[in-house]
Amino acid sequence: MIHITSLEGVYETLDRLARERPNAVALISPRGRRTTFAALHDAIRATATRLQTEGMQPGDAVVFSVRPSVEAIILILATVRAGGIIVAADPGMGADLFAARMAAVRPRFVMAESLLYAISASRIARSVLRSRRLELPRVGKMEGCRFVRVGRWLPGTPRSLDAARLIRPLPRYNPPVQHQADDPVLIIFTSGTTADPRAVVHTARSIAAMLDASHLIADLDANTNVMTDQLHSILPALLAGARVALPKIGARPPEVLNLLRCQSATHAFFVPSDLHRLVTYCEQRDQAFPDTLRQIVLGSGPVDLALLARLRLLISGATRVTSVYGLTEMAPVACVEMIEKPAWQGKGDLVGAPLPGAHVRIGEGNELYVGGGWLCDRYLGGEPLTEVATGDLAWLDDEGRIVLLGRAKDMIIRGAYNIYPALYEGKIAEIPGVARCALVGVWDEHIGDERVVLTIEPVVEEVDYAQLKRRVEQALRTDALVDTLALPDEIVVMPLPEAGRTHKIDRNALRRKLADER
Repeated sequence: MIHITSLEGVYETLDRLARERPNAVALISPRGRRTTFAALHDAIRATATRLQTEGMQPGDAVVFSVRPSVEAIILILATVRAGGIIVAADPGMGADLFAARMAAVRPRFVMAESLLYAISASRIARSVLRSRRLELPRVGKMEGCRFVRVGRWLPGTPRSLDAARLIRPLPRYNPPVQHQADDPVLIIFTSGTTADPRAVVHTARSIAAMLDASHLIADLDANTNVMTDQLHSILPALLAGARVALPKIGARPPEVLNLLRCQSATHAFFVPSDLHRLVTYCEQRDQAFPDTLRQIVLGSGPVDLALLARLRLLISGATRVTSVYGLTEMAPVACVEMIEKPAWQGKGDLVGAPLPGAHVRIGEGNELYVGGGWLCDRYLGGEPLTEVATGDLAWLDDEGRIVLLGRAKDMIIRGAYNIYPALYEGKIAEIPGVARCALVGVWDEHIGDERVVLTIEPVVEEVDYAQLKRRVEQALRTDALVDTLALPDEIVVMPLPEAGRTHKIDRNALRRKLADER
């Protein structure tokens, strides 16, 4: 077990592992390439030194849009070592929203894959993607930025630094930048419009505390083999001396199962929707998870009891299954074991007792508030935080465990992405022919995730449903304020149910009706 008391402790730990276990495998790429702790350590130091030579200064914002890979891990750790601030950026958010968010952080560097640079620069590719409701920002045209590319150069890629060259060893390395506790290290945009790009700011203090809290979830050491593609689980595993195998991007269930078996995985981290697909595959082919698995950790979304019941039949009796509750502002907050969750007989969804160091309270309207040592420092442009509202309605049982009752403001979770309907419903209601609308999530057992359904109530009873739906779809595709990740999977035209005399939309009744009609 390791304890991280400062961000510098991350690099001290990696330095120690490189000296004590230089030839031990730290990372295994999706193609099977193995990186030792010594090679990883040298690559991080070399990349950080070259980034500084190329002009990176402490406090520089670095837009980061590289999918999980060995190179991505090296670039992230090297950027922070050089004093840069990682700005997590999903280009699928849409061009205008992306521009608004970038204006808020004023980046100095952009790190992206050559494929993203090339596609976003191609007029033909952009037109094809636009027809599929995806508007990519031109990441290679951001003014005042230095560009770093991952992968071989492709037409449309701007003049850029090649990540493969940055990683090459050097005879001498610069020491890591010494961070103050309140120095920003990571910025993650969570929700908002072009007028209000809300972002979570994590500092050296909160990141170090978050890494130190990781041992409360999983017992990792030098003898563990971890399968994950999530940085929040990769980094703790590396610091514990474990071996981490990265699945291929978009890996299909048979590929994931094969990776677990070939690497003799002892620990695996899943988003519930991905686990659902793997469980379904195993059930259909009468296969089981490998007996080497000591623990499965689930996070980034609600964990359905039916999924746990199905999973129980596919794993060894010695395999722990831990469901983690947390949020971008503070993760983790609580966890619950598989044996404990189904035993809960009360109302709501039991997510477990707050972890040591996490503080929770129930505020006005039964909304859950959380705080603690690894809480983010603030929202971008805001004041320091001591606690945050989770957006979840909850209560605490007699043992102090958190029980969720629902989601305030009807937030929808699809995969690991949060969708806030209020951000979009106002714009949809402005479309001619729309009287009222509601964007809701409907659980779909077939995909193991929520489907986002937009329900439209027309102005008049006699309406051309097909024409109205076309108007809505066109508006959603062209409205710059709409985050493309929140676009609905389905549009339904029907009267909206109401709650009592308030005439407010009864979203629970709507969800039940939509679920019954599937």
